[in-house]
Amino acid sequence: MAVTLSTVANQNIYGVRSALPLGFATNSIGEKLRTIEIDLKIWNGDKVTNKPAAVTYSIVLGSNVLGTDLSYYEIDIAELVREYIDTDNFVSNPTAYNSNWAAWVEIDWTSTSTEDGTFTGTPLIICTNGFRSYEDNTLALDSYFFPSDVYLPDDKYYFITVLDNEVPGGPRVVDEIEIDYDNTGAVSTALGTGGTTTGSLFKTAVLNWMSNDTKATVTLFLGPTLVARFTVFRYCKTKYDNIAIGYVNRIGAVDFMYFFGKNEKRQTVSRESYKPVLNNNYNTGNAQFRVLSANGKQPFTANTDWVKEETREKIRDLLLTEYAFETNAISASLTNKAVSVTDTEQTMKQDNNELSNYTINFEYAYNFINSVR
Repeated sequence: MAVTLSTVANQNIYGVRSALPLGFATNSIGEKLRTIEIDLKIWNGDKVTNKPAAVTYSIVLGSNVLGTDLSYYEIDIAELVREYIDTDNFVSNPTAYNSNWAAWVEIDWTSTSTEDGTFTGTPLIICTNGFRSYEDNTLALDSYFFPSDVYLPDDKYYFITVLDNEVPGGPRVVDEIEIDYDNTGAVSTALGTGGTTTGSLFKTAVLNWMSNDTKATVTLFLGPTLVARFTVFRYCKTKYDNIAIGYVNRIGAVDFMYFFGKNEKRQTVSRESYKPVLNNNYNTGNAQFRVLSANGKQPFTANTDWVKEETREKIRDLLLTEYAFETNAISASLTNKAVSVTDTEQTMKQDNNELSNYTINFEYAYNFINSVR
């Protein structure tokens, strides 16, 4: 006889854009749940020194909720944790994530069952603003997501971020990022000591073109074992200005898309008007309809140019992101402008290993006339 927390594992990484259920289950035939008590502590920063003394949320469930015949019960805490994660602040340094891009969650639980047992646990997990798809059929996040090769302008950097499983105390999936330039050779970034802060969950290597490099092979290693590999190609198309868009991907880290094709920037306007009262002394210089207020946004369209069909998975993450920004991406210090993806649909192109291109519609995520009070 026992009650177990069956859905969340200690020292793991989860995304709170998906559900984060705490599922309590009995494991004996005929054994039913009586009570469940959960004390949650949620915080940013260091695992030890920033841990709050007080409980953040307490959840107490008895027979009024559980009844007398349940052997399994689930409580979703994703929205509670999301309140402590803020990804709308990727301001300048893509190699040093802010502490509130992730959150520690300590789950101190006690449960009783009809077998008169009392069962407890205190798993500690770390959460990002990532997600898992329905088809994944799992909750824990992957440590990286690089589904395709990348085309990178010759004047821009590419920032390669993985999640370090050692930070919450789990086994690493990746411990080294190697960038092998075809002309200047290989440069390796070891993840080093895991760290104990939420910001240290994100480990980043920087790819920037040198000399006569035309491509670079990026390899993720765990010790001598190859974990994943993709290629970054140096690409320059001078007819249109290159546009770099950063966005929060499915693991809750920032990835980048580069648009080389035709782009157009526009201006939209919304107006409120009214009809004033005029007397018979009016002239044609008096407006019968006057503008009370006017403001607008700056939408723009960008095209990827021709890319490999696997790029569709990066496009999918870009469409689903909750935070994106246009960036100069020319150094380790970025200048960013917040944008929103306005497309509600995009064809995910699968052309039997042929090249594809995507046109995406954006708008700057603020009014043209400053309306901040």
